[in-house]
Amino acid sequence: MSSPIPGTPGLLRSINDRAALGLLLDSGPLTRVRISELTGVSRPTASQVVARLELSGLIETVGDLAGNRGPHALTYDARTSDYCGLALDVQPRSIRASVVDARGDVLAEPTVTTTTTDRADRLRTGSLPDVLPVLRDVLDRAADHSGVPTQAVRAVAIGVPGAVDPRTGDLKLLGDVVGWPTTSTRQHLESALGVPVTIANDVNLASIAEHRAATVPLDSSALLWLGSGIGLGLHTHGLPFAGASGSAGEIGYLPLSRAAAALEPDADELQDLVGGLAVVRLARRHGLDVPDVDTFCARVCADGPETLPAAFLDDYAERVAHAVAGVTVVVEPEELVIGGTVGSALGVPLAERVARLGRPDGWSTTVRTATVVTDPVLLGARTVVTDLVRAQMLTAAADTVPAS
Repeated sequence: MSSPIPGTPGLLRSINDRAALGLLLDSGPLTRVRISELTGVSRPTASQVVARLELSGLIETVGDLAGNRGPHALTYDARTSDYCGLALDVQPRSIRASVVDARGDVLAEPTVTTTTTDRADRLRTGSLPDVLPVLRDVLDRAADHSGVPTQAVRAVAIGVPGAVDPRTGDLKLLGDVVGWPTTSTRQHLESALGVPVTIANDVNLASIAEHRAATVPLDSSALLWLGSGIGLGLHTHGLPFAGASGSAGEIGYLPLSRAAAALEPDADELQDLVGGLAVVRLARRHGLDVPDVDTFCARVCADGPETLPAAFLDDYAERVAHAVAGVTVVVEPEELVIGGTVGSALGVPLAERVARLGRPDGWSTTVRTATVVTDPVLLGARTVVTDLVRAQMLTAAADTVPAS
């Protein structure tokens, strides 16, 4: 449908319909009278808006006010079940999924295991799985779990542990996640799934979740992700910053300074100093019997970081402080948040130590532990896809036709 011409009744209808639907998404259910009051349009105009939106299937009657009679007592709400999005957190051996509606309400959250085969075996045999039918299956199963038809899923947001070029959608630095097309990735996925697809780095999505959860939104912030791998999610002017080719924040590849290298003689890059393998080695040096970083994090979450040897926390904080100092000197965000599986497990004891060690004199960046510690990547993807399907629904409202 063509866009309304500025200054015409069609433009005014579009503005009013979008405003009313936005109110219902944010504050519904509402009566016609309340819609009139909140939008500032007359009651007859509000009745016309409701009629158009109802005719277009964007809203529906959900009840009436007790003790009142007549059409003005009916309450209306957005019909969000027809506008849903799929959020995905892609991991080496599984995909976490979440179906949300245009309000961001979670309808289902299935987990799909992709494979348990060793990466090296798959590379040797050339039997890399084709991710496109896997994702199609994830979409179908997620829709089935949520009780909505597949065609109601109108957008997908995907978090991957790699760099995503915002210009082309190409993927790189995927590590243990295999079987994905690395060129024209977004186009391949949209063709397979039949809906718009947004792909983003997992740490950037986690930083979006953290940014939205902030009590006071900041102009600039950074999320330092400490887990099996490490990364940095940046926000500037309230928006995520991915860099020219999507590689901003891949700080694991940074070479170490002389002082940092002295802490781990065999380390060459920051990943070698503070990543998952380094955590395990350091823990063992302090007498902790841990087979891998996932087990380490699970035990710390169960027992609390205060049960760890103080010397371990001091040594690891000194390593992390080198990363924080580098970020602070180059970017100087208002706030640096320490998250990820390791960062969140070590929590406040780590953040307090890093704050004392990692902020150079003259810089004002504050350091704290993450607020969002449960599924931050999936939550970030949900945030992104909710915004997408909400925008689609509001666009549909602008295209309503006059009710006869």
